[in-house]
Amino acid sequence: MNARKLSDAFLRFQALMTVIVSCASLSLYAQVATQALSLDQGWNAIYLSVSPTVAADDLFAQWPVHSVSAYRSSELLRTEQVAAGLSGESAAVAPFGIWTREELAASTLRYVPADTVLVCFNTNSAAFHVNVHGSPAAPRIAWHTTSAGVGCYNYVGVRLNAPVLPSDYFAGADIGTPAFLKLGGRSEATPTVYNPQRGSVPWMLTDGDAILVRAEKRSDWSGPLHISPVNGIDFGRDSMLSAVNIRNDGVVAKTVAFAFVPSADGLVQPELLWRDSSTALSTNSWEVLSAPVVKTLNTGETWRVSVAIDRTQFGAAAAGSRCGGSLVIEEQAGTCMRVALPLSVTAGDVSADEGKAPGTWPAGLWVGTIELSSVSRWVNDTARVDDLPSGGRMKLRLLLHVGDDGSTHLLQRVIIAGRANTDGSYSQHLFGPAATIPAEYDVASRISCAALPASLGLLAPAGGAFLGSTEQPLVFNYTIAGNDSSNPFYHPLHPHFDGLRADFKTPAPSGDDFTNYIGAVKPERFSISGALRLTFDENAGAAWDPEETVTGAVRWTYSGIRREGAIHAGGTFVLTRIASNGTIHE
Repeated sequence: MNARKLSDAFLRFQALMTVIVSCASLSLYAQVATQALSLDQGWNAIYLSVSPTVAADDLFAQWPVHSVSAYRSSELLRTEQVAAGLSGESAAVAPFGIWTREELAASTLRYVPADTVLVCFNTNSAAFHVNVHGSPAAPRIAWHTTSAGVGCYNYVGVRLNAPVLPSDYFAGADIGTPAFLKLGGRSEATPTVYNPQRGSVPWMLTDGDAILVRAEKRSDWSGPLHISPVNGIDFGRDSMLSAVNIRNDGVVAKTVAFAFVPSADGLVQPELLWRDSSTALSTNSWEVLSAPVVKTLNTGETWRVSVAIDRTQFGAAAAGSRCGGSLVIEEQAGTCMRVALPLSVTAGDVSADEGKAPGTWPAGLWVGTIELSSVSRWVNDTARVDDLPSGGRMKLRLLLHVGDDGSTHLLQRVIIAGRANTDGSYSQHLFGPAATIPAEYDVASRISCAALPASLGLLAPAGGAFLGSTEQPLVFNYTIAGNDSSNPFYHPLHPHFDGLRADFKTPAPSGDDFTNYIGAVKPERFSISGALRLTFDENAGAAWDPEETVTGAVRWTYSGIRREGAIHAGGTFVLTRIASNGTIHE
């Protein structure tokens, strides 16, 4: 980033902080945000983007209301079956809830989740103002119609940094032709739904508004910017790496700012690092996120911002304490959408964390499973189609070793051997496929992978790195010779597949040269080759993780099996570090 960009970013950062402080709508303490709400006299529909830290009974006790109805549109048509925790989609909850002052026991609204529209009647003769503290979340909308497919109105809330026209904010929503109404009225028994447009004065959406928007078809459009994970990032006490995805779901290009606002709790704050992971890693190094970063996104474009923390900056005095702040994402003009996500971390002295020495991760032996679920197929033996779902899932073992220097090797087999030391302790070491186990090792266990040739040895990668993402996958290439006992087409006990001519002395033509197959004497053996590509998930692994498990996508290419060309098989992998030895003896 050059000096001019830094200067522009700093000015934007100042402007962003001014908006936050002056509006008092995002006062931060650790990962908790404060949203300012106002209830006009009579009926109100307001959007709550934070999850209050107190129960509904305590939250509404001081409000001038008899009852509060809550509506969470994201749950109305939810199809997710599994909750992913704080850093993923939230667990399913009922889309409707009600709190009543007269019958607290009958209330179905116990706690109010973030991203909820509240409908209530303000019994005061004047406006009521209140600050609500809680963990913020990104919006999710499940647009619905009637059971007959007829268009109907949906409650939708907005968070903004400046007023905008409703038609501009909802441009790009795949819901047909929208119409906009507001809720109001002074009669407690009969709320009024009305069109707020008055004459030539344009009606503008303001921060925290909740309005009724007509949808003519179902959609999953959640706003001009689609941001995930919805519930922010919790590094906990182990993780160091995560990511935020920002997608432009509008109809025009948008200039988006991404900022970190740290907490003011006095704890030592680790530096938050960031990297643009939506482009090649070679041009994006880690930088300190000390000021907002700004990027222009075209329609449909996704900005993937990787974030990381350096746990070695924590001191022992802060061990066990939680700190963090908020990630603020907002469009600087246009629809002016603004979203705050919590970011939290549990501090600790990593040098004493469960006896694990910092700096050794991810060195060691990683053992896991590949699950292949797609494969290439040929149509009429001429056209190959890749990545078609397979009839079943094929599971294969995978062995990787990462050295203390970061070097990575693929193994067909490895031996874990242990021995007693002179001081009475016991230690284990790793031995490669060709190593001889010394006599002093009294316990040894072999782990092998049947899908790789026994002659593989320690195979260095052709490119990429351990934990490499889409731009830097880990790639291994290998060849199984025609006379290798691991070649699936080699029959060591069959006399017609000995690689010799009819005299059983003269070598037969090589099967790797396809021109030999037109001769009178046909080849009997041919080599095959494989290419294993591992693409690690961004949030796959982190140092000092007790489970020490990483995941990702795999693509295994087999060449030489079919004359038409290579076969591609794809799927996923899961690796777990079972030994932290950074050295493997050969």
